[in-house]
Amino acid sequence: MSIHSPLLKRVNEYVRDMPIVSAKAISIGCLIYAMGLSTSVLAADALASFYDDFETGDTQIWDYTGLWGRSSSVTLQDLGGELGFVAKATAEGKGQRVGKAYLTRDMQQALQGDRIEASMLVYVPYLQPRSGSVYLMDVECRDCGYSEKPGLRVLIDSDGFLRVNRSKLGIAQDLGPTPAGRVPFGRVFRLTLIVELGGELDGRTQVFIDNELAVDEVGVNMPLTHVAEQFGVSLTAERFDYVQFGVTANSRSDAVTVFFDDVEIDAFSRS
Repeated sequence: MSIHSPLLKRVNEYVRDMPIVSAKAISIGCLIYAMGLSTSVLAADALASFYDDFETGDTQIWDYTGLWGRSSSVTLQDLGGELGFVAKATAEGKGQRVGKAYLTRDMQQALQGDRIEASMLVYVPYLQPRSGSVYLMDVECRDCGYSEKPGLRVLIDSDGFLRVNRSKLGIAQDLGPTPAGRVPFGRVFRLTLIVELGGELDGRTQVFIDNELAVDEVGVNMPLTHVAEQFGVSLTAERFDYVQFGVTANSRSDAVTVFFDDVEIDAFSRS
């Protein structure tokens, strides 16, 4: 879609009379819907196991809304006409706990050797460099015998780069960042996570910004018994079975708002 299309002119008209800060956030955020017709990077012909463009005007097909912090919220922004709905997640800054504002969707369980592709269109306002990270997407196991729910988490670090955090798998070292992983603040982009589940030699994790590869590393990227045992945890399963989108954690001191749309999850069995 051309950025000079009549539809986007209507976007500008929609926000023209709003306060400057909120108008800018909403006008750019709403482009998520206007521009969001792409499919997953490696499986364009695959039948998605889950997809939501929020055009029903509700979140009933989601399994859970997670909110930590009194001012945290997840709402759908109705932009009117052809622009439709986008999701708006606002997570307050870290206090005694991190702020959170996200939606959760279950998926078919994925085991070692399987592949998961999760993506969304997202708009992130510019974040001043400071201590703390903003987590955008988590792939986790709901009941693997560990109360912290072991998982893989895509985040924006304090310098504005994407990383993949593995601390909930028992691994301190993040995947990334790379020079290509700088977040394009202030514009809509598609964030895609692709994981081929495995261990140190066969687990592959890729993160894309639009169609550009931002992170591509091999290493443990799922709950594994022999890894968990090293920090005193006995797993009851080795799998992932749900994904979270939005602001899954905000460890910054200030509140953070992101807009997201066209959420997709695909899971492919090794068999």
